Amino acid sequence: MRVAGEGPWELPVAGYEVLTVTFAFGVDVIAYGPDGLTTKIRLSGPFAYGDAEGRAHALDPETQPWEELTMLLALRHDHIERATVTTDSCLRVAFASGRAIEVDPDPEERYENWEVSGPENVLVVGTPGEPAIWDDESETLAFDQGLSDESSP
Repeated sequence: MRVAGEGPWELPVAGYEVLTVTFAFGVDVIAYGPDGLTTKIRLSGPFAYGDAEGRAHALDPETQPWEELTMLLALRHDHIERATVTTDSCLRVAFASGRAIEVDPDPEERYENWEVSGPENVLVVGTPGEPAIWDDESETLAFDQGLSDESSP
């Protein structure tokens, strides 16, 4: 898949069903689509979660205990209706139930606040300023590429 244009970008995950939500350092929301394709939405810092009744919740997996994040388990079996990324690194995911996730880049520019991987070898990372996007046509560099013998220890 090729990520085209200057943005904003609509991610090709409409219709994917959430079957896994995991809690660790961040929260991973994993949705499954046709032909075994998957997408993983990783939330690493503060984000807004809108529940099915339209109530907004400020959540932060970095600072809140898991017990306060369990409302995300309601996403199980929900379907992604639309997922978009803006040119200033905001991620918006709308679900068929009316639930939503909205996450901005880290305002202090310390780290990447979110990322979406898949389907089809796409990785979009919410870096401060603008998103970093890799797809199957992005250049791949070996880890040691660019190092000369003079710079090696």
